[in-house]
This record gives sequence, structure tokens and C-alpha cells, in this order.
Amino acid sequence: MDKILRDKKAIVFFMAPATILFILILVGPILSAIYISLCDWDALSKPVFMGFKNYIRMFTNDTQIFTAIKNTLFIALFSLVTQQIIGLGLAAILSSKIRASNLFKNTYYLPCVLSSAAIGLLFSFIFNPGMGVNQLLAKFGIEGPLWLMDIKGFITLPMWTVGLVATWQYMGQTMMLYMAAITGVPESLSEA
Repeated sequence: MDKILRDKKAIVFFMAPATILFILILVGPILSAIYISLCDWDALSKPVFMGFKNYIRMFTNDTQIFTAIKNTLFIALFSLVTQQIIGLGLAAILSSKIRASNLFKNTYYLPCVLSSAAIGLLFSFIFNPGMGVNQLLAKFGIEGPLWLMDIKGFITLPMWTVGLVATWQYMGQTMMLYMAAITGVPESLSEA
């Protein structure tokens, strides 16, 4: 094994397939998206290169770009902070020797392996005003809010809803990372 690791040709031989796939699957689409963003293109005709005119128009004429940036930053920061807090709490609880911890680990990690499209469809049904949570609230005589349609301010109910869904989807991944770190700590240090 050491002989193979010292041979530069062998390293290149083994690294080449992964590097080529990385370039084709990741770098290629990123470069293509950057090029298309610099073009006038309707997806049916050939792209016409315009330079930075799209970006200039976006930041000078589009009145909703800054709202979109604020909303994106809110969802990203909210879900990131809540994922860290909940993930660390779950990791601390499940790292201790509790019964059925493997079941809980798998249950909390399951949303990570589901596609975002499937989760979006699932929660569009759950938060639909005519079904889901609102139907459950109606059985108790409570009128449910418009979970995904309230647009009265900057941080509205849909922003919190989308942030909570993102947190639910990825908190299991954060939990697993923290659990790996916690279980890597020697017992002598954790007992001290």
C-alpha cells in the first residue's frame, strides 16, 4: 500500500475518475449557470451574451430583490441556528445510554435522506388551509392561519413556517455530526 501511495502515476490514475466526475457534475453546471446569468435567454432560443446588464437591471430596477435577499437570509440564519441548538440537544440526549436510542437516531435522521421536493409537497398538504393542521384546529373550534400565504410584513408566518420545515429536515444531520464528536471524546474527559 505504501508503494502505491508513493507512486505519483498510481495516485493520478485513482484520482482521475473522481476528479472528472466532480468537474462534470459540480463545476460544469456552476460555470454554465454563471454564463447563462450573463445572457438574455428564454430557454427556447439561443442565449445572447449581455454581460452584466442582467445584474445591473436586477439591482437597480427590481424592487423585490432586496426583499428576496432579506427573506433568504432570515430563513438561512433561523434554520441554521435552530438546527445547531436542536441537533446539539438531541445529540447530548441520545449519546447517553437511553433505551431505543438507535430508533430515535434513525427517526431524526430520516428527513435528511428525503428529497426537498417530496418534503415541500408533504408540507404543502400539511399547511394547506383546507386540510392538514387547519382541519385539526377546526375540530377544536380554532380558525387556523394561512401558514404559507400571509404576506403582511418582513418576517411573516410563511417565513417561520419554511424555516421550521428546513430545520426539521436537516436537524438530524446536525445531530449525527454532534454525536460523532461527542462519542469521540474519551470517557475520562467526559467524566471529569
